[in-house]
Amino acid sequence: MATTIEELEARRRQAQQGGAIGELAKGAVATVSIRGGCLLDDNAGALPAWRLAPVEGASLIRDLERSGMVGGGGSAGYDPAPGLIAALRAASPAERSGTRVVRLASDRGPADRKVDGPPLWRRSEPQNSPELVALIASDIEEWIRQCGIC
Repeated sequence: MATTIEELEARRRQAQQGGAIGELAKGAVATVSIRGGCLLDDNAGALPAWRLAPVEGASLIRDLERSGMVGGGGSAGYDPAPGLIAALRAASPAERSGTRVVRLASDRGPADRKVDGPPLWRRSEPQNSPELVALIASDIEEWIRQCGIC
C-alpha cells in the first residue's frame, strides 16, 4: 500500500494512463459521481460528467475525524496510513469542462441546480429518501438528453 503522497500521485497518474479507472471507463459515455467519488472521475478522460455534491478531500477528512474514524482508533480496527490521509486532505475535484454540478439546497457550494433533500451521508445510520432519488434520477435523465449522449 502506498504511504507517501508521491507514491499515491504516481498511482493516480498510472490509473489515468489506462489503469483501473481508465479500464472501467472504456465504452462509457459519461460519468456520474457523488461526493468523494468526484475526486476520482477525472481519470475517465474527456467524458461528460454529472456530479452530486462534490467535496474537497479535506472536508471528507474532517467528517471522518468528527466521527472518530480517523485519528480516533480507526474504523473497525483500520487506521488509514498518514500518507493516505495527507493525500486525501490535499485532494480536490478536477475542473472539467461540460460538468454538471447538483447540490442540496443546504449546500453553499456553486451548482448548476440545487435540490431539496436530506444529506444522507451525514446520517449515523443508512437511510433512504425516495424523493431525493427521484430528483437525482430525473436530473441525470434530463442532463443526458440535453448532452445528446443517448
